[in-house]
This record gives sequence, structure tokens and C-alpha cells, in this order.
Amino acid sequence: MDKEALTVATDSIQQKKRDLKTAMELVDASIKSLMDLQKSCGDTGISKGETAQTRTDEVAALKRALCILDTESVEAECSGKRGN
Repeated sequence: MDKEALTVATDSIQQKKRDLKTAMELVDASIKSLMDLQKSCGDTGISKGETAQTRTDEVAALKRALCILDTESVEAECSGKRGN
């Protein structure tokens, strides 16, 4: 009986080690992904105000482009602004 219990315990330990290895590989992959994301989302050297102004400028440029492309005058905000 003791021999059987030892075999069961040893098998259980081996399975737990494999499970732990798999879990650690997942943790490592997750940490790597987070580090990659942090690089792209990190400090860009631009202030929040500059970022907001850049975004505002981009939206305005997209709206101007929309009005230029709105040849059928379906966009209400483009009325009278053709080509501006």
C-alpha cells in the first residue's frame, strides 16, 4: 500500500511540475506582451496638451477631407464649405 501511495504521489508531483511549467510559460508570455505594449504606450515626450492639440488638428483635417469628398452634399456640416 505504501508503494502504491508513493507512486501516486510521485505521479502527482510530476504532473504539478508540468502544470507549473506551463503556467510560468504563460506568465512569461504575458509579461513580454505587457512590456511590448508599454513601449508603444509609454512616454512619447509630448505633453498632454500637445497630444490633445494634435488630435484636434487631425480631426479638423479629416472633416475638411470629408467635405472635399462629399460631392453629393450629404454631410450637413459641409454645407457651404466645399473644398475648404
